[in-house]
Amino acid sequence: MQLEIFDAAGVLDGSAGSMNSFLRDLVELAGQVDQTHVAPVLELQFGEVITRTAVVLGGEAQYLSITALLPRGEQPESSVRLPRHFAASRPRAGEYEFLWHADEGCHVVVRNIPVKDLADEAGVLDAILDTSEFAKAWWRQASAH
Repeated sequence: MQLEIFDAAGVLDGSAGSMNSFLRDLVELAGQVDQTHVAPVLELQFGEVITRTAVVLGGEAQYLSITALLPRGEQPESSVRLPRHFAASRPRAGEYEFLWHADEGCHVVVRNIPVKDLADEAGVLDAILDTSEFAKAWWRQASAH
């Protein structure tokens, strides 16, 4: 399905505005219209992983922030070994960050990708799916220890 904000190839222009328009259309298609958010937040569920996707500003940069919420569990110190690079430093753009979401009672995996690096709508959807799959694979491996 082609959305009207894109040309025939589904190309984004690299701006936060075009990304927000694309997300807003997806939110509407999914029936998730929420008047409490100024910017659109797309929520999708892939099995037991829920993703929330939105555009965020990081200084002068604009990122597509994809958060994968994993199944509820115990805090990381008592149940799951986080990857070694978890405490090392702030992740670079496009890398995964592993966190504990106290309000939700679950681990989350966050990935921030520069909007300018996402050239088309298929790339956005692939990034969301890839983040979900990565989070699910990490969860299986971490929970096995």
